[in-house]
Amino acid sequence: GDCATVLRATAKRDVLDSTSAQFPTESLDGALPADIRGKKIAMIREVMDLDISEGQRIAHSHAADALRELGAEVLEVSIPSLRASYAVYYAISSAEASFICFPDKAANCTNRSGCNT
Repeated sequence: GDCATVLRATAKRDVLDSTSAQFPTESLDGALPADIRGKKIAMIREVMDLDISEGQRIAHSHAADALRELGAEVLEVSIPSLRASYAVYYAISSAEASFICFPDKAANCTNRSGCNT
């Protein structure tokens, strides 16, 4: 469907983004069931606490309504550490970028592409 088409277009290696990767996407069209009746779908409560626009809030609500109309059970779940995950992401991605850009300065590295030890 539509989501498979979007994922197929975006799940590609970006040579300007060292954190991107190439994944096989040829079989995505059949990956999701056509009938989602009875399936449980989790919506993360803390997403609404993030700095998102009113349009994003409305889209989130409409998506939940559409899933319910298709017969899915939409559950609200809590991930209290969600906001902290951004800080963790930036710390890890910065470390990864440093490793890729300066592999000769990486201490104690083994089995990493670009590592000279």
